[in-house]
Amino acid sequence: DTLVILLSGNYSSHDMTWDGGVNGLATTVAEWKQLEGYTGTITFDTTYTGAFNSLSVTGDVTLGGGTWTHLANTAAEEYRLKVVVGGNVAIAAAVKIDASGKGFASGKARPGSDKGCHASPMGSAGADKLYGDVKKPEALGSGSDKGAGGGAIYIEATGSFANEGQLNVNSFGGAAGSIYVKA
Repeated sequence: DTLVILLSGNYSSHDMTWDGGVNGLATTVAEWKQLEGYTGTITFDTTYTGAFNSLSVTGDVTLGGGTWTHLANTAAEEYRLKVVVGGNVAIAAAVKIDASGKGFASGKARPGSDKGCHASPMGSAGADKLYGDVKKPEALGSGSDKGAGGGAIYIEATGSFANEGQLNVNSFGGAAGSIYVKA
């Protein structure tokens, strides 16, 4: 793969959606670089299952500016941010990878679970209502009557992972989401 993504505030800082596999847009790129002056938000249309379940970068990912996120979920685990990198990942202090409020919608939960539940029970939910894997967390947070749960961030790199930025999967009243990083 020879496609190199370079985003720079010198040209544009508009938000964009990367929906690989649609209209010839790649699901695998050679390198992804966002320069310090880039301030836009990239929304990745990566799914739990289906044709575009992860962005693959065969080389390095260098994020100097901007935000990464995924599409918001509703009543099912459909979307998460999943990136598999063949090289190194470097995230600068100005960067956010933010899936806050992108989990299950308000009042929605994984089947067999309970709203506001993920890593710990809320209200009357018992241990049998919990879900997720503590060693490889990649599940969405459930919504509650107060708001949506947190989304899911999954980053796997063959090389190093250097992070000075923010990785957020906060809820908007429900359960927090998941962050999984392997490097």
